[in-house]
Amino acid sequence: RGYYKLLVPGLAENRPSVLKGDRILIHVKGRKFEGLVHRTTQEYAIMDFPKSFSRVYIDGLRVDVRFTFSRTTLRTSHQALMVMHTKNENSLQSRMIF
Repeated sequence: RGYYKLLVPGLAENRPSVLKGDRILIHVKGRKFEGLVHRTTQEYAIMDFPKSFSRVYIDGLRVDVRFTFSRTTLRTSHQALMVMHTKNENSLQSRMIF
């Protein structure tokens, strides 16, 4: 696997919002590759791609890039909300017992 740096205009303003763990789909020369965001800086997404990508990609080559977000973050947020909701219900019930 290899790391690549992609300039993402608007990244510092969270437009688009790209986070560690997000997936990136790149179409190059009729082939599709899926990478993973390793980290981000103010302007760049540092991505990890399979070795086969390095055989096709040439530095400076224009490619079609699509970002997908990590569903893990969304699931974790939903689980936290459910736990808080359950705790609040239990707390309310214990206060109502006479």
